[in-house]
Amino acid sequence: MDAKEANRQTIIDIIAERQEKEEFIKCLDIERGATRRGISKPTFYRRLSEMTKEGILNKKEISHKDIRYQVSYEHLPAEQSAVLCFKIEALKFINKRLREIETKQDEQEVLKELGKWLGVLSIFCLYQEIDSGIPYTDAVKYYLHDQPGGAQHYLRKSVVYGSKAPDILDDFAKLEKAMTDEALGNNNKFIPGTINLLETLKKIYSREFDALYMLWESITSPFPSSHPSEKE
Repeated sequence: MDAKEANRQTIIDIIAERQEKEEFIKCLDIERGATRRGISKPTFYRRLSEMTKEGILNKKEISHKDIRYQVSYEHLPAEQSAVLCFKIEALKFINKRLREIETKQDEQEVLKELGKWLGVLSIFCLYQEIDSGIPYTDAVKYYLHDQPGGAQHYLRKSVVYGSKAPDILDDFAKLEKAMTDEALGNNNKFIPGTINLLETLKKIYSREFDALYMLWESITSPFPSSHPSEKE
């Protein structure tokens, strides 16, 4: 996917993920989401205009200053529409189950459940992509990285708030404010919480962490001067 298509897809995602609660999304809200994800204002409005002309986006003028948009799924290519719908629905599906765990269990159980669903989502999407040729693995990146209301939400809650975190998923204004902070590992105020979270995860998935650590160490350490078998 080239830069133009990547920008178009990002804008579509920003609009589509809000359509669960609003039929048409304010242009300024879409613009803010796009600029936070690295799209310049001139590029944003150029892509917005293109997709409106192509029928991918529907435009609604409330007033001169209040212009809103929605994604018109029927005008998207079938494969793109399938992936877009699936990744949004998968996020809602997983989050619903994590919320159920939050009401009954502690923080550690929520992290266990998050780890389980990330694994299930990854394997399921990989199988579907191999079977159909449609890039369903985009849903994994979407939940892990692109959508702050996915895995980032639960990890940030664990680091910042602990087990008694408020649920901000239902309030887009609060969600946007919370997610504009620096990445967890790059901000000094989050480092202690991030380390504690890592230690918790290492206890839950000790075998998996050990295997990944050995792999990481083999890649980042200097290569040995000779193969181990040559020393024997």
